[in-house]
Amino acid sequence: MDDTDLVGVLAEWCAIPSTVGDSAGAAEMRAAVAARLAATGALIRDHPLADGTHALVGTMRPQQALQLLVLAHTDTPYGADHPVRRATREGDRLVGPGAAEMKGGIVVALAALGAFETT
Repeated sequence: MDDTDLVGVLAEWCAIPSTVGDSAGAAEMRAAVAARLAATGALIRDHPLADGTHALVGTMRPQQALQLLVLAHTDTPYGADHPVRRATREGDRLVGPGAAEMKGGIVVALAALGAFETT
């Protein structure tokens, strides 16, 4: 992913309503992250948890001795009625639900994983 693509992906993800406790939004975010993770060559698994939620598990090079674990969440505290629902540009900043927190972090982590795989 180049820088423009990173910003575009983040803007798309910020537009996905994934409020804490919203199972439909969580599923939409899992699918979005899974698609990007699969593009890095990861094997994708949706892992149901005891509380009824799901964890997305991506595995790359499982045979390697050295492994890296990346943990993240995709929910935000913004409800459907909150005025901050989509990402907006403010100068050189992208502002939106999850942009500076975990959704942005996941985009960067996926870009790093992609870079690892191509170097």
